[in-house]
Amino acid sequence: MSNQNLPLDLLLMILRICSPQTIAILMRTYRAVYEAAEGPRLLLRGGVSLSSSKELISFYKFMSAHNASNRFHHLRRLTISKGSFSPEANTALSDLFAHPLFRLESLTLHNAENIFAAAMDHAKQPESLFAEPPLLSALRKIRTLRRLAVDELDENAHALLLSLPPTLRSISLDMDSSSFLWSALGHPDDRNPIVLLVSQADTLETLEGSGFDLCSDHVVYDVVYPRVRRIRASYRSRSMPGTAAYAHAYPNVEHLALTRSPPCPAESIVADPYHMYEIRAIRAANRDDQVNYGSWRHLRVVEGSVTDVYMLGLVCRVPELRLRGDVTVHSCDLMEEVLCDVKPEIVSCTVVGGHLFEPDGVMSAMFARPEAQHLQALRMEVCLTPCEESSDIDRLVEDILQALMYLPLRKLALTVNYGLVLDARRRRFRPYSSDKFPAESRLESFDPEAIAASFQNNLSCLTEVTIKLSTESTAHEYLFHEAFLLDELGLASEAYEGSSSDFEEDREEVVAALGELGFGGAQDDDEGW
Repeated sequence: MSNQNLPLDLLLMILRICSPQTIAILMRTYRAVYEAAEGPRLLLRGGVSLSSSKELISFYKFMSAHNASNRFHHLRRLTISKGSFSPEANTALSDLFAHPLFRLESLTLHNAENIFAAAMDHAKQPESLFAEPPLLSALRKIRTLRRLAVDELDENAHALLLSLPPTLRSISLDMDSSSFLWSALGHPDDRNPIVLLVSQADTLETLEGSGFDLCSDHVVYDVVYPRVRRIRASYRSRSMPGTAAYAHAYPNVEHLALTRSPPCPAESIVADPYHMYEIRAIRAANRDDQVNYGSWRHLRVVEGSVTDVYMLGLVCRVPELRLRGDVTVHSCDLMEEVLCDVKPEIVSCTVVGGHLFEPDGVMSAMFARPEAQHLQALRMEVCLTPCEESSDIDRLVEDILQALMYLPLRKLALTVNYGLVLDARRRRFRPYSSDKFPAESRLESFDPEAIAASFQNNLSCLTEVTIKLSTESTAHEYLFHEAFLLDELGLASEAYEGSSSDFEEDREEVVAALGELGFGGAQDDDEGW
């Protein structure tokens, strides 16, 4: 080929900016690159991803071919996906892991259950009934693995966690897959990382994952992970979290994000008295357990929704609080108790509803409480709701300023978001109308720099302030389901322009139809149906 006349050094310099596909082609066609140490290094520098039997077999042949020591030396990250590999591919994968020059540092297993299914089936054969599956045996011998990520972890892949040597510093476990029913691993501790990762207790530093659980009968466990500094995980069980259990097992955690999946908005909790009672009971139990068994001493950051952090029931002070999701009128009471719990110096939050900052609003009252006087930095987004279409933006800014007046804030990042109002306009019957709503007209004269100067002049401690406008709405749309939108936008009355008597007639027809379907007497009174 024409570039065979190029100096090797120059060609290698070109390869540094090429894609792995281009490098592989040149290695197949240019012997100097194939044999040079730089070629495999460039090809393997970004890690390797394999998702089929053909790829596995081909890759193993490549690694074990010419100058294998040079190739294995550069293989540090590997991703295996899909599984259901052929017997030849499973053998190649086991041989790859068992190779004496294998020095992998990061391993990611997607669809782990499928990957290990064939290995476990091999172990169940009569001739190898008491033999360990070759793949697990090979993994057990890897002494260089530092990071492991596993998703769709179920019965077969569960054995992997019990086979690994104590070398991991970071692990991510997805035990929340919808593809499996966990029929074999039904006990809560089967999803409990405190129990599953005992062999990594002396080395683990970062714990991430989803679908975690723990046994409510255990307040604390015997194992301690002294080097874990960061936990970012979600759980499904309504009885989670066991704050004292995590505080005892991971005593030196600095960053904690223990959240429910899927999220449980405060609106649904407030609407269900039993659920609210359950949440408060979990919080009270967590607080009592921490008082009796201890809590965190080095916690610097707590992250989660208002409900998530409320359920933790922390009894230790936390310098930084990052609230995910939206703070609404329904969750302000919970947020107030959270501020009382952790007394943070830095808070990040998103508040939906500018009216909450009015002089008699709940956010104004919250910031006036003694628990809020520790605040020194605030990153806050205030979203206007569709029903605030005609709100006075200047008045909103003034209300926010008055609400923050007595806080010892040094840093403030404020974003005014009117994306929900814009989306509401698009959903109206005239989606292509160019008419501007009143607040949008006022926003044209919205001057962030002037507002920032006003805040800095009125808040004596403030040294750094940022004011922004936003029209992003995607993150907040879950709050506004169809019925709420109809009510808030007035579409219910617009869609039905008949008289009240017509409305009552239609309502009676609906009630009668429900009665015919067997829904009780279908009579509506003050006590419900």
